[in-house]
Amino acid sequence: MKFVLIALCAVVAGVFADTCDTYNHPQYGKGTCISTDLCPNALYVSGLCESKPANVKCCFSATGGTGTCSGKMTHATAQSQVNALGISVVSSGGCSDRNKPTCTSLDQINCATICLIKNFKSVSGCTFSITGGTETGHASGTYSHSNGYKLDISYNTCTTNFILGRYPYAYSRANGDKVYKDSKNNEYANEGNHWDITAMAC
Repeated sequence: MKFVLIALCAVVAGVFADTCDTYNHPQYGKGTCISTDLCPNALYVSGLCESKPANVKCCFSATGGTGTCSGKMTHATAQSQVNALGISVVSSGGCSDRNKPTCTSLDQINCATICLIKNFKSVSGCTFSITGGTETGHASGTYSHSNGYKLDISYNTCTTNFILGRYPYAYSRANGDKVYKDSKNNEYANEGNHWDITAMAC
């Protein structure tokens, strides 16, 4: 019976594991399973994302960083890109002025941050909204909301299960919030009523 259970666990683990998660390309390094239409320069390898739909491939960045995505974006451009994937941008004030804390603004968001959230949507398949961006009212710091590195997304069963099932626990903040990291050092912090995502690379 013990042997059967061990074998079953191995089979289940194999079903949900993707070769891309551990594959290291000799030239481009680590890859990420994302939709081919989001992969910079169509630099991907087929057959390494076994648990994903056919249009999801193991994508690589030619620069080993954020690929062709760099610099800042306007609110309109960023919102257009996320809306196209079914990601809404919501706020308690129904506005996008980054100088008002009740608004949710994407003005001056890093391109890599938007790239990451688009990839997250593509791979997870979850429905979620962006609830925090570059607007005032967040904590300061180098890798902060105001500097374009962070987004808050709505907290639900799908996003939570995806993050907890895919990314390892990294550390806990002083206030007890647990932080999980992916292979590119992007951080996913459980802040109780939303996920606080810090994008270091796409």
